[in-house]
Amino acid sequence: MASGLFSQREVKFGSREGTFLFMALIVMLYAISRLFAVGVHEFVGHGLFTELVGGEFYASYISPGNGYASIYLPSDTSQGIVAMTYLAGITVEIVFGLLILIFIHPRMKTFTSGLFTLVMAEVLLVHSSLYLVLGAYITSGDSYLANRVGGVPIDVLVILGLIFACVFILIVSIKFLQFISEFEELKDNSQSTRALALFWLPPLSIILASVLLPLGNSLPDEKAYSMIYGLLVMMFVFMAMVYIPRLSPRRFSLDRREGMRFDKVVNTLIVFVLVIVLWLAVFGPSTEDAHGLMIKDPPIQSERFYRDYTVGNAIVDIDSNGTVEVSILLKGVMEDRSPLDEKLYQSFEQRPNWPDYTGGARNMLRMMFFISNDVADNITFDQKVEGYVWAGGQVYENARVSTTVFNYSDLGMGFDENGNLTILLVDPWMTGNNPGYLDSVEFRWEGNLTLIDHNTGNIPPSYLNEKKSVIWRNPDLASAPSGYEITLHRD
Repeated sequence: MASGLFSQREVKFGSREGTFLFMALIVMLYAISRLFAVGVHEFVGHGLFTELVGGEFYASYISPGNGYASIYLPSDTSQGIVAMTYLAGITVEIVFGLLILIFIHPRMKTFTSGLFTLVMAEVLLVHSSLYLVLGAYITSGDSYLANRVGGVPIDVLVILGLIFACVFILIVSIKFLQFISEFEELKDNSQSTRALALFWLPPLSIILASVLLPLGNSLPDEKAYSMIYGLLVMMFVFMAMVYIPRLSPRRFSLDRREGMRFDKVVNTLIVFVLVIVLWLAVFGPSTEDAHGLMIKDPPIQSERFYRDYTVGNAIVDIDSNGTVEVSILLKGVMEDRSPLDEKLYQSFEQRPNWPDYTGGARNMLRMMFFISNDVADNITFDQKVEGYVWAGGQVYENARVSTTVFNYSDLGMGFDENGNLTILLVDPWMTGNNPGYLDSVEFRWEGNLTLIDHNTGNIPPSYLNEKKSVIWRNPDLASAPSGYEITLHRD
């Protein structure tokens, strides 16, 4: 028989060498299983269920630690369906875990394949159950959202999750002792307890390591989640280690199958490395750096969810014949988002959610010119993607331009006896507890109109162009005036 690391030599589970290789094998299989479980949770659970109930699943990110599915549900979706969508990931994990434990694991003929399916079942069943519990106490958790949107009782979810976690840890522990006894005889309770400790110690170490080590941009609530998660697993595993070895030893009989081998462990290492490389290449190391997987263009209704804030300009064209053309230029801005989010937002460049922009422009005009609700409700727009929006010295291409025309009477203005016309535009964003401001406001006129006066606010207009236009470009909120006023004279 060949010797060395790649030999087919069988390693005794209870030996020092066997203990090291076994724990290394568990760590690798655990990481692969976590990646698979998160994929099942996001793709099959949230993603597929969303498609089945009439929504759209358009992107996802997964990692061995966490993941998310980018989904959209129509506004008329019932609260019950929305709640089910949030809980679908956990449900599918439990179903997959039971199928693997009951139907696939018993059919595995080698040590590595049998251990892999057992670890996979443990990850799918135990981790999803505890997420049902802990996800009730974080605002992004599925249980929390199912309660908030669909009214699913938090107490019920927490109690079910704790029961499931306890039962599944006991069942998986029993299955593990049955499995390991087919390769090595467990002579007494202490050997069974040691075997269970070796099985559960690697995943517990990984969970608790995320609390102790500075992993990327870990937040305090993420560390608290991992700590509580690990303590719950430790509690239930301790119960299993105390109770299960006291079962009749006849349940764990030696079957003399081939045990752990060096070459199989090396093969697992190769698969583990390939899986990690593939994960990093496709999805990226963290949600902050995720390039993820964009499955299809997101629906236009979800554009608003990718804007951190909106920049806006207003252009007012005055005609001496009695009409005013007003254009509202808007563009959403993203800050500190992942490459996947940026890619999703770029997909909206030439396909804006016009109903959203129409409502925004209509409300802005109502406040800008103090127009009546009757007039505002009947405004029609010419809308197009064109030009840019100026903000803070930058230009944001592909402005969402909504243009409409008013008569002077609609805006409550007109020429006085001296032939003067005064136009006042109030900044509609300088309201509320978190005020904003128009980044740029421009007045333009043609024909026999001449500028005779304008307000300057805290800063003068940026330029006057042959006395046919005046423009304010505001660098910040403190400098921006609350209103803009010009007076024109008709020659």
